[in-house]
Amino acid sequence: MGWRRLLLTGACIGATLGLVAVPQMASACVRVDAIVGACAAGEVDSESERVDIIGQIVDGADDSAEETDLVERAGESGSEAQADSPPPPPPMNCSPMNPAICAVPQSEEPPPLDPAQPEPTLTLRDVASFSPGPSGLVSEPSGWAIVGRPVNLIAEAGPVTRAGVLLGRPVEVAFTPVSYEWTASTGERVVAGSAGRSWNELGLPALSSTDTSLRFEQAGRATVRLSVQYSAEYRFAGSGWRGIPGTLSVDAGELELLVGTFRTVLTDGDCRANPDGPGC
Repeated sequence: MGWRRLLLTGACIGATLGLVAVPQMASACVRVDAIVGACAAGEVDSESERVDIIGQIVDGADDSAEETDLVERAGESGSEAQADSPPPPPPMNCSPMNPAICAVPQSEEPPPLDPAQPEPTLTLRDVASFSPGPSGLVSEPSGWAIVGRPVNLIAEAGPVTRAGVLLGRPVEVAFTPVSYEWTASTGERVVAGSAGRSWNELGLPALSSTDTSLRFEQAGRATVRLSVQYSAEYRFAGSGWRGIPGTLSVDAGELELLVGTFRTVLTDGDCRANPDGPGC
């Protein structure tokens, strides 16, 4: 329909300005020729819908003629309409068309803390990331035990203080052991309020019972695990210590014990020196 409208317009202009319609080289008369009356009856080609219209605009003072292709003019007018439309917006990413997005904002220092602002109250969950790690444990005798006789257990856990930043404030968190629990894989268990001490420190002979000793009823291998309960307190920079209700449980470590039996016999001297001696 665009070609038909343009060709009809060209026909009207030709009739007004003295344009001459030149049909394409074809055996049949095209539809535009029929419209301007340049075709004989019955010669209209219904399949042809395009014709090149060339016109001359005659100036009374000048004999020169200017040939104008109306189809090309129609294309130029469309280009001018596109040129009049506003340009598309710049892309929303870093590019030469939009350099503002490429700019990196300068980092700003955090505002100073307001001294009048009250300090936050912390819980055990808030300070869990500061908690002490494994601390280890030892036994007497070292690495073995006798069925029915006590084995003395000693924890190596102690008070721990850690520093860091919490809720945007410098903070110190102090942990103090308040309870120790040793649990054996064979079911034995002991809980004490102290980490334990060696027989020598306690002034006791070997294989004596202590507050932190266990007794095994069967021979074999056993794993003893230590769990320590800590109380916690904290202080922000420039403030005093504040306690946190409750305790924090931390797995402090484990050890393997070989549990065996023994019997008493009379020997003639040292069996290591004379393995074949009486009683050895």
